[in-house]
Amino acid sequence: MKLRTSLPFVALAFSLAACGATSGWPQVVKDTLIDTCVKEAKAGGAALEEGKIRTYCTCYQENVQKAYPDSGNLKNAKPEDLSKAAGPCLELVLK
Repeated sequence: MKLRTSLPFVALAFSLAACGATSGWPQVVKDTLIDTCVKEAKAGGAALEEGKIRTYCTCYQENVQKAYPDSGNLKNAKPEDLSKAAGPCLELVLK
């Protein structure tokens, strides 16, 4: 099982964030990031049940939001920040 930490699907959230979100994380951005994460994990062959994948993706979204409290700044997200956000989430679903 491998969940991606580079997360190309974050680009989708970037584009949503750019569509009018000026501060914070609108629910639509949160939901899109999580839903896209789940779809990408399944497509990538993650050998986890959907509940665990969703747990990972929700954790990841929360950690990215901590790193980038203003969703409008997602377009400037650094790969190392995204990888750092994923680490604790992998530990959560693999234990």
